[in-house]
Amino acid sequence: MADLLVFGPLASYCVIIIARMRLAIEHEQAERALRASKARLQFALDAALLGWWQYDRCRRVASGDTRFKEIFDVSTDEIPAEELKKLVHPYDAERFWADRQVSLDPATPSRLAHEYRVQRPDGAVRWVEVHWLARPEHEPVAPDIGIGVVQDITERKRGEEAQARLAAIVTSSADAIVGKTLDGIITTWNAAAEHLFGYSAGEMIGQPIRRLVPADRQAEEDLILARVAHSEAMTNYENDAPRQGRTDLRRDSHHLARARCRRPHYRRREDHPR
Repeated sequence: MADLLVFGPLASYCVIIIARMRLAIEHEQAERALRASKARLQFALDAALLGWWQYDRCRRVASGDTRFKEIFDVSTDEIPAEELKKLVHPYDAERFWADRQVSLDPATPSRLAHEYRVQRPDGAVRWVEVHWLARPEHEPVAPDIGIGVVQDITERKRGEEAQARLAAIVTSSADAIVGKTLDGIITTWNAAAEHLFGYSAGEMIGQPIRRLVPADRQAEEDLILARVAHSEAMTNYENDAPRQGRTDLRRDSHHLARARCRRPHYRRREDHPR
């Protein structure tokens, strides 16, 4: 009987200890899994050059990771929404504020991307792409927290602006400018080309350039494409049309003498437009 009186409480105590140890082990495993998940997420964000941020609608403060701080040039862990607005370029600030209010409305959450300019203290202007996302009201975890990602897209915007300037030059040029792939498919056809050849851009874009080359000159077109494909410079290709008989065909089937043709030179094969 005495043994039973001693063994009973001891057994209960052992059961409690084992249960607590099991809970501790499960908690540690969950913590490890959570840390691993966060590490994978951060690795994915870093690989995509994305920064994450969150916005507390009650406290009206924003916070984020290292990349978020770098993009907005923020040194503190949290920044009031009004101060964050001041970092946005004056031309975009009001739109930034309006997008914030609409996108973080839990009743109508939006996943649209928005582009803004950020003006740094040194005067440098950077373009950023921001995704706002409100947590649904029924979500039990931090329903007043909005989340999202941000990316510096300055280089992309510069490329788009450069392409727009080039497109404007091509469009307004008095010279006939025809762009094509290395397969000879027309990609660009400006107004001067329409006037010169008699075909509209809608008729020629997507068509083979060989449509303009007489049958007896097709081999020469093959040679030109092959040389460009091998990065051989042909930036100033001249042709004595009256002497060599080089002609292009207009829509009315009349032969058009071509005296000079400027062709692109690609130094690296990966630069070739496809």
